Amino acid sequence: MVWHVLIAYRGAVGAPASVMGTKDEARSLAGTVQLQVAAGADFDTVALKYSDDPNVKTNHGKLGKIGRTQLDRAFTEYAFGLLKFETEPVPLETPAGFEVIRRME
Repeated sequence: MVWHVLIAYRGAVGAPASVMGTKDEARSLAGTVQLQVAAGADFDTVALKYSDDPNVKTNHGKLGKIGRTQLDRAFTEYAFGLLKFETEPVPLETPAGFEVIRRME
């Protein structure tokens, strides 16, 4: 199972019209979110507060079990490279924005 927080920026693939931040602002915010998660913040709460994923209201950032070809290649390679309960040390840049990813199993 994989959880994520997506921080989009204006012009990112699939970014909602409400996203107005720049790429640099998104990178900075994603770094802040990653630090909060690494420090033990509740992932559900962080996802609901920060994520630009339109599904976050229902899934709280939980993507569930993913296959290697289901999502962006960089995302899945990164997620499969994590250990159980590990959060990556830096946010991952994808076409959709910056991702804070945690592997749960």
